[in-house]
Amino acid sequence: MRRSVQLQQYYLSILTTAGIPMYLIGQHKEKQVYYFDLEKDELQNLPKENWTAIGIVNGAYKKQLFEGFIKHNVYSGLLEFKGQGIYGETLHDHFDERIVELENIEGYPETDIMTTWYGGEKNDLPNALWDSFNISFATDSIDSARTKVICISMDGQNYQDTIRAILARLNEGWIPPDE
Repeated sequence: MRRSVQLQQYYLSILTTAGIPMYLIGQHKEKQVYYFDLEKDELQNLPKENWTAIGIVNGAYKKQLFEGFIKHNVYSGLLEFKGQGIYGETLHDHFDERIVELENIEGYPETDIMTTWYGGEKNDLPNALWDSFNISFATDSIDSARTKVICISMDGQNYQDTIRAILARLNEGWIPPDE
């Protein structure tokens, strides 16, 4: 019976994202964790409000796709963007630079999206996830219980199993060491 409920929730998660793959891959505390592949999935299927993004990049990424992601989501309720992986800092810097360009050159209104980065060390992805569940910048206007965490493959690699394994450990009470 429990498996049946899990399957219903899984299929509902796909339906609520217009049938285009943005998969619910787990949950920690009250927050749902989704997986999105920037090269395969469609930007309009990302949330429209109250979400954080972890952009995972350990190889080459398509700069034009990433810039499209930034421009599409700068006013979509994205609360925080984390670059993670071997090129996490580069991704974070690129995000910040593009936001500055949008605001100062293209005339976009100022945004308050928080940004940070985690490298490619052993516990950096677990720390990025853990940090997403413990939002330190939430205000009274943000319903942190409804905040979605979207893990985004920026380099076309599949990180779903790794993220599921980390979530399982976090749900057992593990807190990743800060290395």
